[in-house]
Amino acid sequence: MNHLSDGSLQVLYTADTEQRGLHRAKSPAGDRLQQVFDATPIAFVITDLVGQITYASPRASALLCEPRDRLLGCIFGPDLLQLSLPDGNALPKTHHPLAQVQRLGQTTPGNVYRHKDRTGSWHHLRVSGAPVVDSTGSLAELVFTLDDITDAQRRQAELERVERNLSQAQRLGEVGSWEVQPGLDGQWWSNEMFRLHGLDARRDRPDVNRLLQQIFPADRSTYLQFLDRLRSRPGRYACEYRVHSQLGSTRTLRAFGHHESAPGGRVSGHIVGFCQNVTDQRAADEAQQSARLAAESANQEQSRFLVVMSHELRTSLNNVRGFAELLRNTV
Repeated sequence: MNHLSDGSLQVLYTADTEQRGLHRAKSPAGDRLQQVFDATPIAFVITDLVGQITYASPRASALLCEPRDRLLGCIFGPDLLQLSLPDGNALPKTHHPLAQVQRLGQTTPGNVYRHKDRTGSWHHLRVSGAPVVDSTGSLAELVFTLDDITDAQRRQAELERVERNLSQAQRLGEVGSWEVQPGLDGQWWSNEMFRLHGLDARRDRPDVNRLLQQIFPADRSTYLQFLDRLRSRPGRYACEYRVHSQLGSTRTLRAFGHHESAPGGRVSGHIVGFCQNVTDQRAADEAQQSARLAAESANQEQSRFLVVMSHELRTSLNNVRGFAELLRNTV
């Protein structure tokens, strides 16, 4: 099939409306085209200009829950193909794919609809339609494709749910992740990776130079050494650095990176990593260290006090003992 400039399709077959079957037009191309339609997982339906079905692929028969021979001659309209909008609202009859192609006379985009088949099962279908001209350029038929994307949408919804839960978990744990893949330009950062470094995922891009601007000048060399080791040879590495948060406060981050090795221990270029906000942990460590130092200082002061008191007591007792001894000798 060749696309024409007006958006219609030039086909190598004709439809015999009396036999309601697809057959070749002066060449084997029509038979080959039917074989393609029969084998593809996308459903094909061909109708005349009124909308009567002249051909239905096996996949179309399965979607419409009708044998192929019973579909021939049926109107490919709302009574046969019951569609609703993705949000569940009813689809106006004038917006049905058949009515749109008949009214517009041109290819319609692949809109997504909800379809309830005759067994009561719901499907999400992407339906496209196009007018067809014969070899003389005259409008001959209408062709429709129906792609059941139910499983694809279910997988997409599951993927979005997993990504949403992962994003929430990273936000709660204040852990951001990042990745570098060979052959791809730049890095990938999670939303939490941006937030932890005081950046905006909607405005900023994953960029080391932009990240270095957020790191304290005294810690930039530490982070650059971490990146150099991580890029140069496979292994696991870690470092700790401070950044400016969006609220203007200081945030301490602990970064981990893993450079996967290629066969033979060579550098693969695939690096994954994450960073964690350890500000509270470091504050707790400092408080614990201060408390330990204060306790040690108190112990030292107590020891010095006991030494002094012991000395003073011994001195006083020695004097008393001396006077007592003198009195006893005098008596």
